[in-house]
Amino acid sequence: MSTNINIRITDTRPAPVRKRVSIPLSDLETHAWWEAQEDPSVSVRMLILDEIRANGPVDRVTRPRAQAPTIFSTGPAAPADLSGDQLRDISEELRAIHTTVAPFLPLFSIFANAKVS
Repeated sequence: MSTNINIRITDTRPAPVRKRVSIPLSDLETHAWWEAQEDPSVSVRMLILDEIRANGPVDRVTRPRAQAPTIFSTGPAAPADLSGDQLRDISEELRAIHTTVAPFLPLFSIFANAKVS
């Protein structure tokens, strides 16, 4: 005498949707970050969720931002006899500007090869 037991397992979860990310060869920082991830798919989804929590489900490229320091305007020339404290202050301001602008530098590679018609 034998008994047969049939078990059928049905996965009711929807199939995942594959998205594609293109990273320019010149964007070395992003490539390094990508390679450092154990699971890039999960890491990217976590970054997206952090962005949604912080700013809502808006386009990251076009969402309004706080006014960033203007780095291309020209101001009065700095005096030639700056003290050490003044140089440190200027250095800190430049570091803050770099921190603000650095995330956007890869965008300039998009325009570097753009054709104007």
